Amino acid sequence: MRLVIFGGTTEGRVLAEKAVALKIPVIVSVSTEYGAELLKENAFLTVHQGNLTEEEMEQLLLSWQAELCMDATHPYAELVTKNARKACEKLALPYVRILRKEEATDAGEDRVSVKSVEEAVSFLQETEGRIFIATGSKELEKYTKLRNFKERCTARILPSEEAIAKAVSLGFSGKHLIAMQGPFSEELNEAMLKSAGSRYFVTKSSGKEGGFAEKCRAARAAGATLIVVERPEAECPEKKEGQNAEKQTMTLQEACQLLESVAFKASDGTVPETDREVYLIGMGPGRASLLSVETRQVLESCEVLIGSGRMLQEAHQVLAEDKPCFISVRKEEIAAYLKEHSSIKRAAVLYSGDVGFSSGAKGMEELLAGSFRVSRIPGISSPVYFLSLLGLSLEEAALVSCHGREQELIPMLLEGKKVCALLGGRSQLSGLCEKLVFYGLSDVGITAGERLSYPEERIRRGRPEDFIGKETDSLTIALLERTESGTDRRSLPGLPDDSFSRAKVPMTKEEIRVLSLAKLNLKRDSIVYDIGSGSGSVGIEAALFATEGKVYAIEKKEEAYALTGENARKHRASNLLQIRGEAPEALQELPAPTHVFIGGSSGRLTEIVEAVLQKNDRARIVINAITLETLEILLKLKRENPRCRNMELLQVQVTRVKELSIYHLTESENPVWIAAFGGEK
Repeated sequence: MRLVIFGGTTEGRVLAEKAVALKIPVIVSVSTEYGAELLKENAFLTVHQGNLTEEEMEQLLLSWQAELCMDATHPYAELVTKNARKACEKLALPYVRILRKEEATDAGEDRVSVKSVEEAVSFLQETEGRIFIATGSKELEKYTKLRNFKERCTARILPSEEAIAKAVSLGFSGKHLIAMQGPFSEELNEAMLKSAGSRYFVTKSSGKEGGFAEKCRAARAAGATLIVVERPEAECPEKKEGQNAEKQTMTLQEACQLLESVAFKASDGTVPETDREVYLIGMGPGRASLLSVETRQVLESCEVLIGSGRMLQEAHQVLAEDKPCFISVRKEEIAAYLKEHSSIKRAAVLYSGDVGFSSGAKGMEELLAGSFRVSRIPGISSPVYFLSLLGLSLEEAALVSCHGREQELIPMLLEGKKVCALLGGRSQLSGLCEKLVFYGLSDVGITAGERLSYPEERIRRGRPEDFIGKETDSLTIALLERTESGTDRRSLPGLPDDSFSRAKVPMTKEEIRVLSLAKLNLKRDSIVYDIGSGSGSVGIEAALFATEGKVYAIEKKEEAYALTGENARKHRASNLLQIRGEAPEALQELPAPTHVFIGGSSGRLTEIVEAVLQKNDRARIVINAITLETLEILLKLKRENPRCRNMELLQVQVTRVKELSIYHLTESENPVWIAAFGGEK
């Protein structure tokens, strides 16, 4: 296919770049030398510069052997659009007009709407005060009818030699002439208005591409009345609704999709999947200025943006045009959407922070594999930004995400680490601080960062008590630091027996506890049942080792249940959760275990083992027995239950030496049988 674009606008340049990327031969016709300079000719792109009559347009279309004409000229270029449409009608050539979306503003009562520049001049003729003109160099001659226009008017035009020469010849010069390329920010517009002392600001409804919203806000901030030359009716998208004729008007997005469908249309009418691209983009902590140049370029090139509402809003702050969006954060839903919409060739899925740290991007590639080429575009992660504010480097703190999941931070603090935690929910920091106080960690220093990178960014410091009962922003990062030196963690099990409160409750003694834990072969992320927890000694030692896992201490007796809680608090075993009840019934609602220690079974050992193996038939189980009746049950399990065949049985008897006057006597503990089976040794 061969394409002709009548351009000179942002839309024209985007379509030209799209055509080149799709290897579609295209000639772009622009009226000014400046417009031609913005386009780079290559093997697929030819630029024609100069105004064309209807007949000259017809000749250009014929000589190029055009198969499609796209009119992407300015919304106010009525004559060019009229001539292009007529030329295409004569040649029976498909014609598409690119309509620029009008932008809603809140200019309010300070906005005066007129149908033409002539009407604007008539209105200004009856006023006093200086005028700032931003309607283009072609309209400047009409303003010369104003009384004392050389002193009243300041004109802003494109920086082309042709435009400047024309403005100067009409009498606009010196400080009353500004030659600059837009669009312009609100701040720059406001500064220009104030510098010129403007009471009136005349502009066209140029849409987002022309920075219309920024002009409106600047006029209000500078105290200037905004005079808007409204678009011709034919250029208003809402006027085109309901047409039954063949569609001749499109948005820029629709036009890009049309080019794709023409260039890549397969036998089944879809874009070949091997040519489809999905970018997983890290949007950083929030501020648009922190996005990389690559991220901005990729966002501009994609046909559709996908992500949460907040991410999409941030993306549109840096784009020259609104893009079609799909609001979703669910991987399966996103993958299904992309596969259903086969015309989409380039899509961006947006994530907060960086796609490499605690990101929803994890697993997305697997879902899209085979159907799309997937690329990751990294962003600045919130922890990196936060720690840099505090003068810390990334390796100085353990990074933890608590977004949508529970994480134990206390074990890391007890190992002497600084912890940088991403928190989710307004009360999560308060709840964490309550836990710190409960486990005797009131000395921890808290630095909380809220709304990072946004104008309302806030950094607060204090102790846990300072944050209890206080709400924070739902997107908060906290740095936790202990002021005490050293660590509370032991590298090996074997807490002294006298470090546990016991009363009259049975307790697994130190040496038996060490052997039992060794036979359990715990991992850092183990899910452990301590059934019949008693004083809690085994469960607490397990919790202090399995810092990334959970220990469920099941106990039916009130006194023993209370002692387990007391000892857990004393030893700061924050990942030990107590369950009041009797096994196996108390196990029903618990997650499947990876490791189980049974210290007491109340005569229901076989039922308990069966219940555990139903939850996870590969669980590692260790049982302590002190009676021959319990040993008999263990032997029966080993003989009759195939899943217990690998049971290892050993008897342990501990004898201590006791001083009595000048003598040393031996004192023996009762022998204990340790059974271990299942899982891994």
